[in-house]
Amino acid sequence: DQSVRAVRYLAAAGASALGRGAAREAVEFLEAALRRGEEVGDPRLVADLQDGAARANLRRGNYARALTLWGESRAAALERGDHATVAVLERRSSVAAIRSGDFTAALTHQANGLEAARGVCDERLIAQRQLARSALLIEIGRGDEAVVAAHAALEVAERSGEPRVLARVHHALQSIAIWRGPSDAAREHGARSLEFARAARDRAAEWNAHWSSAMQSGLTGDS
Repeated sequence: DQSVRAVRYLAAAGASALGRGAAREAVEFLEAALRRGEEVGDPRLVADLQDGAARANLRRGNYARALTLWGESRAAALERGDHATVAVLERRSSVAAIRSGDFTAALTHQANGLEAARGVCDERLIAQRQLARSALLIEIGRGDEAVVAAHAALEVAERSGEPRVLARVHHALQSIAIWRGPSDAAREHGARSLEFARAARDRAAEWNAHWSSAMQSGLTGDS
């Protein structure tokens, strides 16, 4: 009806603004769409609008608002037992928490996301959550824990057998080993990452493996 068309128009305008990098304009359109969408009363529509508005607020630097919106979406997903969506929303919430400087909250969101991923037995999702945790632990100086998380991701990825996931996990371990050592482990993970990236025809992962190997060569003088 007319109300739904108005909501979709506002949402499209907000998405377009976000794509152009006009974060303030995107927030205005998407928050307006959300207000109207809540009046319509369609839960799926509201969930989509909350996510769009949260992304715009994140881009704008309104981290508290983004966390609030994703928190509301997460509560609704939990209520309907949609653990896969919960895992995704916890990941997005962790990004907002990281950008706001609240690393403790970010780790909590990541732990919750990992639990949700395990709830749906999605090994790809579990590996991704473990990698995200590893990256954050490295960022906040907890290297030993980061290595444990990355190896946990590798165990899951090997069970899944998905080349794309394996490529990204090996690249994460390559990156850790470049800075922490040993250099032989970095080269081994780099070779494995490249192998799986090619098998998956994942050009981005292939480029990452090449770039990291080149960086290691530059740091160590190996060729």
